[in-house]
Amino acid sequence: MAASASASAAEIAPSTPKPAASESSSQQQIYTAQRKAERVSMTGTNAYAMLGEQNSRRARVVDLGFGGVAIELDKQESLPASILAVLHVPILPPVRVSLKPIWSQLTKQGGYRIGCAFIS
Repeated sequence: MAASASASAAEIAPSTPKPAASESSSQQQIYTAQRKAERVSMTGTNAYAMLGEQNSRRARVVDLGFGGVAIELDKQESLPASILAVLHVPILPPVRVSLKPIWSQLTKQGGYRIGCAFIS
């Protein structure tokens, strides 16, 4: 069960930042770094986040850890430097958090995944 909730060693990059792919010097390089805390997958649950001060947007919670959360929107959209959100995840009451988007990517299914750090 723990194996399904954690990322494999191949999915986690070494702690020293390295380019994710070799690119020419004129192109932007993407760096990866090891997470400070393990994240737990929320796949198969009804975990979601309500975003914004008015809770106007709903996002799926992909995974959750001590340092942050990955969320997914149905389509790409611009996000502010910090996001207020209420997380609705199994076993916990709704939790209000402030998030800082760290990375984002389009998924093969057309969704927009955002990795966020918790900020205080």
